[in-house]
Amino acid sequence: MNSIVTTLQKNFTPILIIVGLVIFSSNLKSLFQTFNSDDEELDNDDLFPQSSATITDVEAKTIAETLYTALVTYLGGTNEDLVYAQLAKLNNQDDFNKVYNKFGLRQYSKFWGNEGDPLTSSKHDLIKIMSNEFNQEEQDYIRQTFPQIKVF
Repeated sequence: MNSIVTTLQKNFTPILIIVGLVIFSSNLKSLFQTFNSDDEELDNDDLFPQSSATITDVEAKTIAETLYTALVTYLGGTNEDLVYAQLAKLNNQDDFNKVYNKFGLRQYSKFWGNEGDPLTSSKHDLIKIMSNEFNQEEQDYIRQTFPQIKVF
């Protein structure tokens, strides 16, 4: 036991450098995999019905992109006003479903509340991200202000 402690004390700097390089290289690999991976589409079993949607595919995709920006990539936290403005464009549940389907699965860290890093983030759908970003009072506001859609 004593010899292990002595060896560690004598070789602390090289051991620290090696451990740091191993951690850095594994994180770098994960980081490149994260940035190179596109948003994932949902499996057919996970898609919501959208036959009565009043918005086009292009509009749904644009709203989905804007929601992701407002929820996850906006500096300083969630841009609630931008989220509310997007939800106001939805006329019925199928409109929301179409946006949800176009949103797919996106990189998100539940811990940090942002796009995250390779260690603390994974792919999540729109409802999971919104549920994490909005507290109960904000969720109630969404329910009351946009009764035509059910998000939570």
